[in-house]
Amino acid sequence: MKKKDIFDLFGSFAAFFAGIGAGLALAHWLLPEKNNSKSERFENPEKEIFETSDSLQDQVENPLTATNDLGLQKLARENDELKKEYQRLLARTRESEQEMRDQERSALFHALESILIQLPVLSERIKAGADIPVDTVLSLVDMIPEKLETLDIKMINTPGQITEFDPILHKPVRSQDGQIPIKEQVKVIVPGFQYKDIILKHSEVRMQADGK
Repeated sequence: MKKKDIFDLFGSFAAFFAGIGAGLALAHWLLPEKNNSKSERFENPEKEIFETSDSLQDQVENPLTATNDLGLQKLARENDELKKEYQRLLARTRESEQEMRDQERSALFHALESILIQLPVLSERIKAGADIPVDTVLSLVDMIPEKLETLDIKMINTPGQITEFDPILHKPVRSQDGQIPIKEQVKVIVPGFQYKDIILKHSEVRMQADGK
């Protein structure tokens, strides 16, 4: 076969494959796809043919790749949903805590409302020189522990009370010298307060032996 005939034969093969490639590109361009526009198919049809071929080959060689990708996408979506749900629960918890604090403050105010109203009035009357009976002042003061008990706040001991020293409930006054032994007889100088099992303020005491 002459050299010219060989070149002609190769030229015919090239034209044949070029025609097949153009036909496949045209058919692929005519198929509706969501992610590619017609202009992109028209501009580079050979690229799409090679990419489609590579994708099919990858699925044949790695059949689990597509499944793994879908699984990862699902996990990512579930993770995002869990994060959003956590944020919603966290916000709701904070709102609930704030509501509880507001309710506690409101209950405390209403329990002490009468005292909080009367004390400033009593103070102004005393400053103005009014002759206020001692019983009136004492009755107002005595209301405080009673009102606090409605909130489960109880007074620990009373001023002047003689009791045994308990480090959980008591602490020495600042003027007390040295440590006070447990169960030592002490005198309550300033009462303490507790809320249920929580000590809010220790009673301040002094050793009875001091005689003060």
